[in-house]
Amino acid sequence: MKKTTKTLVALMLVVAMILSFAPITSNAATNSFSVTNASAEIGQKATIELKTKEDVSLDDISVEITYDTSRISILEEDIVMSDTINALFGDNSGTGLHKDGKVTFGAYKLSPVSIPAGTTILTLTYTVSEAGAGDTAININVDAEDSELSKNYLEDIVATITGTLPPVAVSGVTLDKTSGTLNEGETVTLTATVMPEDATDKTVTWASSNSNVATVANGVVTAVAPGTAVITATAGNQSASYSLEVKAPLKGITLNHSEMTVIKGQSAPLTVTYNPTYTTDAKDVTWTSSDATVATVENGVVRGVKAGTATITAKVGAYTATCEVTINEIPLKEIAIDTADFEMEVESTKQLGVIYNPNDTTDDKKVVWSSDNEEVVTVDENGVVTAVAAGEATITADVNGKTATVKVTVTEKKVNEPTEDDKKDDNTEVKVPSDETGKVEENKPELPKTGDIAIGVVVALMLISAAGIVFITKKNRK
Repeated sequence: MKKTTKTLVALMLVVAMILSFAPITSNAATNSFSVTNASAEIGQKATIELKTKEDVSLDDISVEITYDTSRISILEEDIVMSDTINALFGDNSGTGLHKDGKVTFGAYKLSPVSIPAGTTILTLTYTVSEAGAGDTAININVDAEDSELSKNYLEDIVATITGTLPPVAVSGVTLDKTSGTLNEGETVTLTATVMPEDATDKTVTWASSNSNVATVANGVVTAVAPGTAVITATAGNQSASYSLEVKAPLKGITLNHSEMTVIKGQSAPLTVTYNPTYTTDAKDVTWTSSDATVATVENGVVRGVKAGTATITAKVGAYTATCEVTINEIPLKEIAIDTADFEMEVESTKQLGVIYNPNDTTDDKKVVWSSDNEEVVTVDENGVVTAVAAGEATITADVNGKTATVKVTVTEKKVNEPTEDDKKDDNTEVKVPSDETGKVEENKPELPKTGDIAIGVVVALMLISAAGIVFITKKNRK
C-alpha cells in the first residue's frame, strides 16, 4: 500500500471555546489537518475527534501523531479507537508505537470497508503540562487508501475542551453609554464589555436603582415614569453604571371651558389641564384675547369690557387651547332715590341713596347729585344733604341721564324747653354718703337759714301791708 504523508501545522487550543478545524486535501490518498489561533493554560485538557467527511470505502487507514512533549502530555490510553472502526476492522486495528512524542494508529483489511460520513475514527485526549503553557503543537498525518480514489478524504478534526482550569477573573466592565435622557415609554439598549476577553465567567447581571422609573433586561432599558435611575451592569465583582433621566413630555392642553358667557364688568376664571398631568415640561401659560376691547384676560381670569365676542387663547410650549367668550350687558332702565320727600332742620344732615332698576345693571352707576336751591340745602357728591336755611329745595340724582328727585323742606332749628319731667328731675333727691363710713342716707330738706327766715318775714309783712291798703281803699269807695 502506497502511503503519502503530509505534516499538519500546529494545533492550538483556546480556553472555554469549541475549536474549529479545516481540512486541506493534498491528493487522492492523503488528508492533512490543522488548527490555528489556539492557546491553552496549564492543566487544560482537550479531546479531538477524527471523523470522516463523506462516505468512503477504505482498505486501510493510518494516523501518525507527533507532539511537543515539553508542552503536551498524551498517554497511550488517551487515544481511543472508535467502536465503529473496531467493528469494521475487527482485530486488524489498534494503537502502535507511543514514545518520544509520537503515536501511531492504524487499521487494515484485505477487502474494502465502507465507512459512512461523520464516522468517528478515533478520539485523542491530551493535557497541557506544567512544563509548558501557552501555544501547543500537535502534528497529525493521515494516510488512507481508498478503493475509489474520488472519495478518500476525511472530515475536520473536532476538538472539545474538558476539565476545570483556574478561573480568569473579571478585571473590568464598561458600557457603551454612561448617561442619557429618555421620554416615558422609550427604550435604549446598553452594551457591556467585560475584560479581559478570556475571563472565565463573562456573565453580566443588570439592575435598576429605581424600577418605578426605569427597568432593564439583558441591557434593554425601558423608561417607565418621570424621575432618575441608575442602571448597573455587573460581571464578577466589577460593575459599570448608566445614569438615566426619564421625562414626560407635554402632549397637549385643554381648558375647563370651550365657550362661556360673561357679564360686562364681571369676571370668570379659565384653568388649564395638562396631558399628561405630571409632565416634566414647563407649565407656564401665556394668555391672550383676540379683542381686548371686548374681554381681557390675566392669569386665566377673563373680564368683560363691553358687549361682543372674543377668543381667549392659552398657550403652553407648542400647544394651545381656546375658549369663545360672549360678553353681555344689562342696561339701566330707571333709578329712584331711597327716601320720599322729607323735612329737616337747619344745620342738620341726611344721607341719600339711589335704587337701580335692574339692580345688576352693567351700566355705569356713578350718581351726579344736585340741589335746585343751595341757599336752602346743599348735597355733596356722595349724596349727603345739608340744611342751610329755612325753605324748600329739590334734590336730583342723575345716572347716565336717568333721574330721580326728592323735595326737602327745611325748618328753623327748635329751642328745647324743660318739660315737667325735666323739672322733676331737678328736685330728685340724691343719696350721698352721710359720713366717712360710706353709708348712704336719704337727703332731707334743709331748714331755712337765719338770714333766709328774716328775709321771708319781711316779704310776708310787706305782702300783708299791701293787702290791707287794698282792702281799706275798696272800703272807702263803698
